[in-house]
Amino acid sequence: MRRSSQLALTLVTVFFIVFIAVEICARRHNHLWVWLIAVGMGFTLYRSGLCFSSACTDPVLFADFGMSRAVLLLLALSVVGITLVQIYAVARGQTLPGYIHPFGAYTVVGGFLFGLGMVLAGGCVVRTLQGIGEGSMLFWLVLMGLGLGSLVGAYHLAWWIGRLPSAGPVFLPAIIGWPGSTALSLGALAALFWWTLRWRKRSRGGVEG
Repeated sequence: MRRSSQLALTLVTVFFIVFIAVEICARRHNHLWVWLIAVGMGFTLYRSGLCFSSACTDPVLFADFGMSRAVLLLLALSVVGITLVQIYAVARGQTLPGYIHPFGAYTVVGGFLFGLGMVLAGGCVVRTLQGIGEGSMLFWLVLMGLGLGSLVGAYHLAWWIGRLPSAGPVFLPAIIGWPGSTALSLGALAALFWWTLRWRKRSRGGVEG
């Protein structure tokens, strides 16, 4: 892309961000921080090239665990952030934020189909949005397929739930408390992180680098 085109797109993007921010301030100014966080997260995801599909496939195809460790760190930060938000809400007597859903065999089937779709499409939802932002027409098709698949899945969800074994929702803080559930989640992620380091060292013949 020529430099003039890049400059024009940059100016349009900045104008759009500022315009939305002004509109939010004019209507509901207390939601401005949500927009700013969304813009910051979008920029961070774009610059980092984060992809959940690559986090799963790169270790198998290329013995590269860099993206896997990045996703594990992201999940660890999410665990801490969500826990703090939920504790704050409970302490103030508010409704617990988030949705605690039941799980079952349909969760495994759905995860397998979604993972298969990510691999065939060449990226996860984040990578799809990145590709669209970079001007790739292929990822527009991926996005349409994602939307269609979501509609079909939502329409047939009751059928799967009614025919496959399932269990009720599990909320760890209600079972082992907030400290225990947080420690268990972070410990599991730390163990996976350590395993990726060990496996990377073994796959390279004991040489780190």
